[in-house]
Amino acid sequence: MRVLVNEARELGVDIKLSCQVSHVDCRTPYVELGTGERIAADVVIGADGLNSVVRGDVLGQQVKPVETGDLAYRAIIPRSKVESLDSPVLNPVLYEHHSIVWWGPDSHAVLYPVRHAAVFNLVLLVPDDLPPDVDKVPGNIDQMKKLFQGWDPILRELIEQVPSSLKWKLVSFDALETWTSGSCTLLGDACHPTLPYQAQGAAMAVEDGASIAKLVGLAVKSKASVPQTLQLYERLRKDRTMLNVKGARDNRALYHARDGEPADRRNAMLKDFDWSDTNQKSAFGFNDPAYQMALMGFDTVKDAEDAFEREFGTRNLC
Repeated sequence: MRVLVNEARELGVDIKLSCQVSHVDCRTPYVELGTGERIAADVVIGADGLNSVVRGDVLGQQVKPVETGDLAYRAIIPRSKVESLDSPVLNPVLYEHHSIVWWGPDSHAVLYPVRHAAVFNLVLLVPDDLPPDVDKVPGNIDQMKKLFQGWDPILRELIEQVPSSLKWKLVSFDALETWTSGSCTLLGDACHPTLPYQAQGAAMAVEDGASIAKLVGLAVKSKASVPQTLQLYERLRKDRTMLNVKGARDNRALYHARDGEPADRRNAMLKDFDWSDTNQKSAFGFNDPAYQMALMGFDTVKDAEDAFEREFGTRNLC
């Protein structure tokens, strides 16, 4: 975020903090703040997350996220605490910057490095026990330990090192009919919230940003229609982001298979899978070559340029 903020300021962006958006007019367009102040613009992009205000104005109605039945405990563990466990199991995440994932009945856990492996993020995905109207509360370490009783001792030792955690309800919603109205559009979780079973939600939002930046830049240079350009952005991004949303949902069944026949069937499938055979098929995107190639076969900026050229019959590179 610091990289993005610094670059924005270098480019002359005026960043306003602590502003409550109460309404967006997509035709004019303008943003109305809780103070009554109106800020006019050529383009309004609602990158305001799951509970987006802009989404309601774009669609003409509010779309309430639906509970998935899962929640996530998220905790940061200092590197020194992870190293103190002195376990070879943790070497790949400590020294090669890989992630480690534990799968189990109705739950899974993942550990991965952040801040250049100065600290590590531990995420525990478990059945939701929060009240319907509560989406985030402080986590209880004793409860976390109890939920993973009987799991890998290394994972349990990691949980012992957690200083504090947050407990997040996981919610989502189906594909929206549209992301765009007039000169307003949506980005990231505001239009395609992705469950954390594929670790691509933030990546998709960054791709959205790169795509819309390229398209709007081309539109400014060629004097193309802003609403038409935003509709092009939506068409360009919708299939790809929904591919990720579906893959993440499918992975939940793979990760959370219950003990007995479901887990045995999954384990046998993975054990016998030939990872070098790109023609193999799998019910899960996790190990389906065609699905993985579809995820990788995408160049955000070039695809935006090509789409703009097809739409407007011109290429005016920024």
